[in-house]
Parts: sequence; C-alpha cells; structure tokens
Amino acid sequence: MKTLSCTIRCFLVLLLVTFSANMMWGQNPRLPGKGTIDEPYYIKTYDDWQHFAYDVADGIDYANQYVRLDTNLNTDIFVGSASWTESIDQSFNGIFNGNGYTITVNYTSNSYQKDFHKGLLRCLNNATIVNLRVEGNIYIHGYHSIFGGSNYIDRYSAGLACKAKGSNLISNCRVAVNITAKIPDDVGYENKDTHSGGYVGLVANGCTVFSNCLFEGRLLGGNSGHSWGGFVGEAQGAVYFNHCLFSPAQINVDL
Repeated sequence: MKTLSCTIRCFLVLLLVTFSANMMWGQNPRLPGKGTIDEPYYIKTYDDWQHFAYDVADGIDYANQYVRLDTNLNTDIFVGSASWTESIDQSFNGIFNGNGYTITVNYTSNSYQKDFHKGLLRCLNNATIVNLRVEGNIYIHGYHSIFGGSNYIDRYSAGLACKAKGSNLISNCRVAVNITAKIPDDVGYENKDTHSGGYVGLVANGCTVFSNCLFEGRLLGGNSGHSWGGFVGEAQGAVYFNHCLFSPAQINVDL
C-alpha cells in the first residue's frame, strides 16, 4: 500500500509540474514553421501576422527562435505590449528576418486612448531585427490615468519598437514612418514623460546596436516634457551605431 500510495503521489506531483510548466510557457507559437535557422517560423499572410502579434502579447516571446517575413504587409496591429512597469512587458526576444519585405503601419489614436505605446514591435528584449522595411503613419494624441485618476504621461512611440531592453541588434533596416506624437493642450499634467524615436522610443537598459540602418520618415509634434531622437527617443542604456544614416523627410517638433 505504501508503494502504491507513493506512486500515486509521484504521479500527481509530475502532473502538477507538467501543468505548471504548460501554464508558465504558454501554448506553442501558432505560426507555421519550426523556429530554427533552416526552418524558421514564417509570416506569409495578414492572419500569420495577427497570430505572431497575439502570441507575443500572450507571453510567447520566441526567445532564440527565428521568424521570417515572406510578404509585404499592411497592419495596425502591433506585436506584444510595453508598460511603464517593466515586469509586465510582453516582449519579442527572438530573431526576426524581414527578408527585404515592407510592413506598412497606419495607426491613429484618439485624445484619451489608454493603449498608448505605439510601434510595430512594442518591446524588444535580447532580440535581433534584420532586413526589415517599415513605412506608414503613427499618430498619437492622448494620455492615460493611474493612481486615483492623476494624469500621467508615459508613452513610447517609434517606427520600429516602443521599448528596448537587454542586448539588441537592429541591422540592415530602413524606416520611413511618419511619427506624430502630441500631448493634448487642454489637460493639466502632473508628470510628462514621453519618448519618440525614428526606430526606438526608449532604450530602457542594456545595449542596443544599430548597423547599416536608415531613417527617412518624419518626426512631428511635441510639447514640453517630450523627448525626441532621430533613432532613439531616450537612452537609459547604451546605444551604438555602425554605418547608419538619419535622413528625415521632415522634422517639426517642440521640445
């Protein structure tokens, strides 16, 4: 009886561990492919892009896995999530090969929309992005309320990624996104902390390297409390450039 009881207990513990692991790691990615360098996950349709975006938002970070774009896309769906609290970021941690294709983003927020971080990839964490072209328009005009209704501005907007953490490489990419980011003039704010960049809104920590990259979009808007940068809106970590060019079509910002 003791042996049987022990066996049952061990089986229940194993079942619990397996269930916990599945809960921790989430479902397998919904993209076709295997995620290897030879057989990457691939994005061939708009539905594939949606699956990719929602996978990351659900906590599937694609760490050390390969994703390849196999078509030009138009989208207003961004990948993952970024927050003023880093512990709840849902980041992309893998290797994304744009394969020379172009993603066109078109997004406009209203004045009081709470979903305020806007960029194709909302958060990078130990990621690599290569051979990608991004075009289109991102227009942000809003704030969100926290702490009992106080108006706290903390928004990241960028042509490629809202936020970068850890060690990231962005190589052989071209961004031609028109970014307009404004704080509404009719609301008093107790704290303004907004970051907009051609490629990345905020490098929060670690080191982000740009190699052979071009920005040729537009940076528009501003208001006091807003930080702007040609490639990075604000750098709290290290940023390095190798053979990059900032050649904007237009700059009109108030700092």
